[in-house]
Amino acid sequence: PGSVILIDSPWETAYNDFTVNEVQFSEPEKMFLRVKQLGFYVALWLTPFINRQNKADAPGIHEWASPNFGEAQAANHLVNGAGGRPQLVSWWKGQGARVDFTSTAAREWWKGQLNKTRHWGNGVVRAFKSDDGEGGWFQAGASFSDGSPLWKMRNRYSVEYLATMREYVETTLRGDGCLLARSAFTG
Repeated sequence: PGSVILIDSPWETAYNDFTVNEVQFSEPEKMFLRVKQLGFYVALWLTPFINRQNKADAPGIHEWASPNFGEAQAANHLVNGAGGRPQLVSWWKGQGARVDFTSTAAREWWKGQLNKTRHWGNGVVRAFKSDDGEGGWFQAGASFSDGSPLWKMRNRYSVEYLATMREYVETTLRGDGCLLARSAFTG
């Protein structure tokens, strides 16, 4: 029997801005409440990228920066590259920088982003498909807040990303949630 309905990519107005795309889902609160009424929980797809430019691959997705990009950049929550600026990489949903999960402040900020989903459908969001956390996206010059070298973070990044997601499920959701981990490492 089913218990979770996955809303995969795309569902936001910009990738990882945690704002429901109301062009796709015209009445999201009604939808979430109906899903809960039917006895299901919702799983949301996400990645650790905060985009400076989004790929508008569905109606209602904006091409400009995710609204939380500037906030993350100003607070130094993103993996930096040369000159202390966010290391931007092109990925399949646009161009963005990754959250620096070696920083306690960045981890807490990310959990605050996740927390934007808490009120939807009276708590129906209880799972996350944590995609695209592999460290292969990093380029030479990547700088992490804890000083970890790039060679180490190629494998460790997904561990830190998923640990942050697990912390959110265990603490904020009090263990009543689930992760679909589609991030991996080798070595």
